[in-house]
Amino acid sequence: MAALSRFFGFDRLDTETFATSHILSPRALFAVRLVVTLYALAVLGAMFYQNRGPFFFYLTCWGFLGLTTYFILATAFSAVYCFGPGAAARVRRPRHTLVAVNEPQNGADMDASACSDDSDRWSVRAADLPLFAPQYRPYQVVLWFLYDTVIVFHVLVPIIYWSMLYGPSHHSTPFLTFTNVASHATDLVLILIEVACNRAPLVASHSLIIIVCLLLYMALAYVVYAGQHYFVYPFLDYHLNSGWKVVLTLLAMVAGSVVLFYIQYFVHATRDRLGACQREKAAVPARGQVERLATPAMGMEKDVDLKE
Repeated sequence: MAALSRFFGFDRLDTETFATSHILSPRALFAVRLVVTLYALAVLGAMFYQNRGPFFFYLTCWGFLGLTTYFILATAFSAVYCFGPGAAARVRRPRHTLVAVNEPQNGADMDASACSDDSDRWSVRAADLPLFAPQYRPYQVVLWFLYDTVIVFHVLVPIIYWSMLYGPSHHSTPFLTFTNVASHATDLVLILIEVACNRAPLVASHSLIIIVCLLLYMALAYVVYAGQHYFVYPFLDYHLNSGWKVVLTLLAMVAGSVVLFYIQYFVHATRDRLGACQREKAAVPARGQVERLATPAMGMEKDVDLKE
């Protein structure tokens, strides 16, 4: 288990990244997530009403269920962080002071390497809170793995839908238009907002989670064919398409999902690097102000000594 924990990065996971942001306050992030959660629940209900029986046959439906579950859990983490014990110390502390929590106070110049993604130097730790403590690791793992999947599948699914599946019949009624646009376009917007606003890390080894989930769905699609005698998606039909074409399509989907994951990996690394540098730059004027305020006091002490 220890080796598995190291492989997936659980041993170095900072759970506070689930509830903090580079650009928003924790409570603003909570508000954004709450609004998105309510919207996702409404869309999920509409999708379930539209599909009813075959709801769990479609990758789109599984993906939106995962998206909704992720935002419910993420909102719960944000709520505990913002309104749990000691919330005032976590959500009201100025960011430039958070940067310098563990900084030496000797006035030494900052090294250029200070602009690194070292969250322990600026975060007010919340490791004793419910959901954030080590004993809640299963919830943290579920949230992290859900995040891995939604940031990939909600880019992959719109690409597949608009390039291979879209047709005029998909907008035959206003209700159908709403559910299709919400599940194949708006979901991508929601994911882009979440990626920009949060600090959740990505680990390269988590690409295996994407591959496993996609392979499981492909297996489910053929189980549906065996039981219901129809293919969920036409590109899976080896009667209409040659077997090699179906195999190549499935391999392209797997390869594309891995490529999308590593694009997200680069985006997350860049986001965190820029966020860390921005916080360090904001900390420099604050330290200078502290030094200027401290200098007159030191001079007054010297004057008193001379008079005595």
